[in-house]
Amino acid sequence: MFMKKEIIETIISKTVKQKIKNIRSIVGKGDVNKIFVVELENRKVLLRINSKWDGLMEFKKEVWCIEKSKKKGVPCSNILGVGMYKDYSYMIYDFIQGRSGGEIKNKKEVWVTIGRYAKLINSVKVKGYGLRFSPEDNRFTESWSRHIRYNIESLNEEDKLLDLKIYDKDQLIMIKKYFFDLKKNKFKIGLIHNDLSLRNVVVNDVGDVFLIDWGCAEANFVPLGEFVEILGAGHMDLKIPTSEEIDCFLKGYGISKKEFEILKKDISKFLLLVSFDKLRWAIDKSLGDVKEMSKIARKRL
Repeated sequence: MFMKKEIIETIISKTVKQKIKNIRSIVGKGDVNKIFVVELENRKVLLRINSKWDGLMEFKKEVWCIEKSKKKGVPCSNILGVGMYKDYSYMIYDFIQGRSGGEIKNKKEVWVTIGRYAKLINSVKVKGYGLRFSPEDNRFTESWSRHIRYNIESLNEEDKLLDLKIYDKDQLIMIKKYFFDLKKNKFKIGLIHNDLSLRNVVVNDVGDVFLIDWGCAEANFVPLGEFVEILGAGHMDLKIPTSEEIDCFLKGYGISKKEFEILKKDISKFLLLVSFDKLRWAIDKSLGDVKEMSKIARKRL
């Protein structure tokens, strides 16, 4: 997505009444958005631009999640503005000067902080379920019952996942049982960040840890849903935390190793469900992701 300088200047001028000194594009930091660091007369701001039809709705969801989490005590960037200009939705917020969590020497301590933040985020009360959000109603618009029913009913002898050799017919009953177990459980639903990682924190010069990139945030089971990305169900190329780093996350969250061992049974079933669901989405909507999603799904069995 090529972006003219004039468009950036116009968008910034709608929110911040300062002269622009410099514009720098950030490459490789956003899967969906075009991201720019804009240097003004006495501050820097970050500008994200999205050309998707539902980009504004996604940004408004992020605003809601960030504001609710800040009230719980999670440090996040200050949002300056969200809106539309022509066919582009945009979000502007203060630039956080600091280093990525992956560049910090004491990564274990950062993971303790991430765990603490996760518990605070998970305590945010939500309405609804899933990724999509209605700003008008302040609720997530998907349904757990429809979601789990779809995934159970898809497990049949005509399943495309059989053709991809994700599982074989002998495993069909076992997998269905796992999903029925999840259906019967009465898990608590709360807000999850859904992309907790060292790359999504910024540590400033005095050691404050800020949580960024809320695009994947959703209403889901807590704390189960928060482990999906941490344990690598979403991407093959993301580095999964070491066992020591996971222990640090658990320490920050307040989950003992004994409690985690009990929780792992449900986590493994939930990771399987998520990986199957993501693969089914790829088959229908994004064929280029099928190979990667297939590898992830096979790893979950």
